[in-house]
Amino acid sequence: ISGNLADHQLDTQATIYSDIAAAITQQNPGRFAEGAVAVTAPPRDLRLLWMMRECGIEVGVFNLEAFTPVAFSRHCPGKSQIGRAHYLATLEQGVEVFGWGRSWCNFVLGLEPVSDLLSGCLELAALGVTPGANVLHRDHGATVHCDPPEFDVVVSFYRELATIYHY
Repeated sequence: ISGNLADHQLDTQATIYSDIAAAITQQNPGRFAEGAVAVTAPPRDLRLLWMMRECGIEVGVFNLEAFTPVAFSRHCPGKSQIGRAHYLATLEQGVEVFGWGRSWCNFVLGLEPVSDLLSGCLELAALGVTPGANVLHRDHGATVHCDPPEFDVVVSFYRELATIYHY
């Protein structure tokens, strides 16, 4: 997990992640239960996902943060420049490259209506993507204008997500 390079350098970032993964996995074969996991912005050239896999990355994580186009645009202005469609294409291609359930996408519970987020989780899971979510919290200096979800909402969401995982 790291920050991202500038958008025009995302292919370079995929190469850097691949080099790091190759070095780590060669020095520590079989050490990681899930394999090497790369949490990154998607490369512009999706063929680089294959290079990432060949270099030892076994799980690709490309986090949308918000599922609906409106919430994604509103809450993820940097990612919005890369494009929601590109993130979705990456997640779907990630299933082919890394395998069913090994292309992951995280969301922030509280950025959009729970029903919309659960619909998105179900849609992605049907494609073989593993969706997950962190609960919205406001760090010092955060500019998000949403309130964190109530406890009951959080519990209900994760129960529904668990149901999705069992499909």
